[in-house]
Amino acid sequence: MTAHQSAGPNGTRRFTVEGARGTALELLYPAPDTGPFDPTYDWIDAESDDFFLWAAGRLSDVDTTSNTALLAHFRAGFLPA
Repeated sequence: MTAHQSAGPNGTRRFTVEGARGTALELLYPAPDTGPFDPTYDWIDAESDDFFLWAAGRLSDVDTTSNTALLAHFRAGFLPA
């Protein structure tokens, strides 16, 4: 399995997970406006950019421990808030 985070020419972000049978997951999300200020791009958007970059690095890591640990975490689900 490999994972990638990339940006298109217009800045749109793409997070892709490739498995043995092709694309297993693909998430498209907008980039901030290139103007001086984008009120719709807030801290949670910046946080998701960082998270997808981090997750792509862990899922593509040749060290299978980080890959396995991340998958186990997501399969276990999240605790209720």
